[in-house]
Amino acid sequence: MKEILMSSLYKVEVDGKNVFAEIKKTSGNKIVSTLIRLYYETGKVKSQVIFDNKEELYWLSSRSGKVIYKSPELSDNFSIFMVNSSDYSFKQIIKGSSKTIDDAILIDDYIVVSYLDELDSFVMVYDIKGQLLDKIDLPGVGRFTLTPLDGKQFEFEWYSPKLPPTKYIYDFNSKKEVKYTHISTKKFGNYKPYDYRHKILKYQSKGKEYSMLLVYNSKTDMSKPNNIYITAYGGFGKPTELAFSIFRSYLTDQGVVLAYPIISGAMDSTYSQYLSSVGINRKLASDNFNDSIKYLIDNGYTEKGKVISIGYSNGGLLVANAAIDEPEYYKAVISKVGPQDLISYQNGTFGRLWTREYADPTVEETSLRF
Repeated sequence: MKEILMSSLYKVEVDGKNVFAEIKKTSGNKIVSTLIRLYYETGKVKSQVIFDNKEELYWLSSRSGKVIYKSPELSDNFSIFMVNSSDYSFKQIIKGSSKTIDDAILIDDYIVVSYLDELDSFVMVYDIKGQLLDKIDLPGVGRFTLTPLDGKQFEFEWYSPKLPPTKYIYDFNSKKEVKYTHISTKKFGNYKPYDYRHKILKYQSKGKEYSMLLVYNSKTDMSKPNNIYITAYGGFGKPTELAFSIFRSYLTDQGVVLAYPIISGAMDSTYSQYLSSVGINRKLASDNFNDSIKYLIDNGYTEKGKVISIGYSNGGLLVANAAIDEPEYYKAVISKVGPQDLISYQNGTFGRLWTREYADPTVEETSLRF
């Protein structure tokens, strides 16, 4: 087995008197990180290696000389690790749970963590030592983004396929009080949020059970086969996208049902959900995708030839592969900026860090499998 070893300057962030530089490299099926601190002392630029060749680290946030990462090192789901500005040690401060960590931010002496539980999500607030202070439940099925604000506040924007984004401001001084402002829906025309419904289904694929979200207009007759718009990403551990879209809202007004299946390659529940579809097992993601459509056909939600699918980037590769395998399912498929060249992708830009995702095409075993 030929080993591929490549490296790339992945992230540089200036934080006060420190410059943190992260270098990532691939070795076989592993991605390892090295974190270097650069600082100015006695008229010279000096460097300190904080950690070297650590596997599966994901940079989240830095502030006031601290850096936090998520890593599945000690559990199937992520734990939070922090570089402490007092001695620049690297320690676990928040243990992994049964829910997966999506993102986290540092605000003064607080750590705000967003968790995913398949189609649901929630926010946890911790102190700098990892002690839980508060939990913020969100209004329903959806996703959100975190943004630190000046002072002891942070903002998060919650969104779902059937509701325009809603912004919330959390004030640490008022503890559990959440102040929120709704983004005006005037720009969405005659959009009425309460015209829409959603349903969560369970489908089987390759011996495992997965969830799938349907979104539809309340006037749509769900007792007969309908046209389906289905999308997924299925790679790089990116959670299933559940964003609001004017275009998709228009489709539902025309009687189209939106479908968002959870599939392998994403990371909505566990880290193993992601790892199950990397490298030479990549096809599992498109198999899951087609099995979710088969479930909709078998249970009368749609018929063959009534499915439209659009995928972006890795999702573009996903829907293209799925349509090649089961062309009779689809009425139309749009693959946007998908990495279709899996023979030489590793020779360009960040492609050198994608060999775990798509496997190394220069290795004989990979070539034979593909």
